Amino acid sequence: MLKAKWALLAVIVLWPLHAMAVDMGPDEAAKRNPGELGRLLGLDKNQNCIGTRAFYSGRDPKTGDMYFSVRCSDGRDLMATLQAPGNTVRVSDCKVLDAARRAAGKTTPSCFVFLEGAVP
Repeated sequence: MLKAKWALLAVIVLWPLHAMAVDMGPDEAAKRNPGELGRLLGLDKNQNCIGTRAFYSGRDPKTGDMYFSVRCSDGRDLMATLQAPGNTVRVSDCKVLDAARRAAGKTTPSCFVFLEGAVP
């Protein structure tokens, strides 16, 4: 029950993504500054987040989903999941993700690290 409750709290919002970002992989993401990456992921409008730091956290080899950690100018850390297919971004608060990981007995952070099981 606790895991389900954390999973529900972790998802903040879903919204359509601009088509330009759909083909963006780690190389393309590395070329962009954090503010631009945040805009491409829709964080500026949907989360009121101006990116000051961005990190490509990997791609799920089964689904193709890509994960990006973004630090906002107000200090929040967000994990943006670019879901494939469907051009949808799921945004989670890193504090909530970290709390869920601690509850599951894991000590590694959720954001700004390359994710377990992910591929470049």
